[in-house]
Amino acid sequence: MSVAGEDVMTPVVLSATPYAALNAVLSHFVPGVRDLLADNFVGAYLQGSFALGDFDEHSDVDFLVVVRDDIPDSQIPALDALHAAIHDSPPPWGHRLEGSYIPAAIVRRRGQGPGEPLLFLDHGARSLVRSEHDDTNVVRWITRERGIVLAGPDPRELVDEVSAEALRREMRENIARWPATWFPDAASIEAHWMQALIVVTYCRMLHTLQTGTVTSKRASAAWALRAFDARWHRLIASSLSAKPSQSLGPADPDAVAETLAFVAYCTRWAENLQGRSD
Repeated sequence: MSVAGEDVMTPVVLSATPYAALNAVLSHFVPGVRDLLADNFVGAYLQGSFALGDFDEHSDVDFLVVVRDDIPDSQIPALDALHAAIHDSPPPWGHRLEGSYIPAAIVRRRGQGPGEPLLFLDHGARSLVRSEHDDTNVVRWITRERGIVLAGPDPRELVDEVSAEALRREMRENIARWPATWFPDAASIEAHWMQALIVVTYCRMLHTLQTGTVTSKRASAAWALRAFDARWHRLIASSLSAKPSQSLGPADPDAVAETLAFVAYCTRWAENLQGRSD
């Protein structure tokens, strides 16, 4: 699945995933981006669930396109047109691309303070926006250690090693920051997919805090079922089975209340773990 070491103008690998329709989308996307960016293009990679090996026909397709320099505003309309054309291709895969265009100097190592506002395509979007979504050590770790090369060099040539402590520090910051910014109260958790995502995300964050590595949603949920009190087993199992593309209805109020209680439990669990390590 890697084309590391080959000229970046070679075609994208047609068998990058097990899904022929998705491979066709990628074979439209990567050469299109490469042609538009010309010498500014460095490489294109799959990260997220496909890189971690825990994907299915409902998964997002998380990508990272590395560029030499930030993309000028004059090129954004052409990239938007490419993404709009892919979005309008036969469903579902054209709607599932999600990722960022990241300059090589930024992908190499995490800076201090807030993340950089990268050009970002959200799940289901037709155009790019500026977002800090992918300027994280988790994305760097996955790309470097598990990333699937679609075009360009091996990601280990582009991304410095991400230490276990850097991952743990990022998780501690997220656990402290996310409740107030992402879901400040029960009313802010309107959709079933969001309620489920919160539960699974906390399982992943605490797994990383415990191990200093990154794993898939399924593997981290399996770990949480072993590590956490039995009270949370049903909530974790039901949240893991929810898929964003299939869980667009309203969140169950009882599940929301239990999710907020789970977040409080996870916060205490993280604090206790930190106390034991001090």
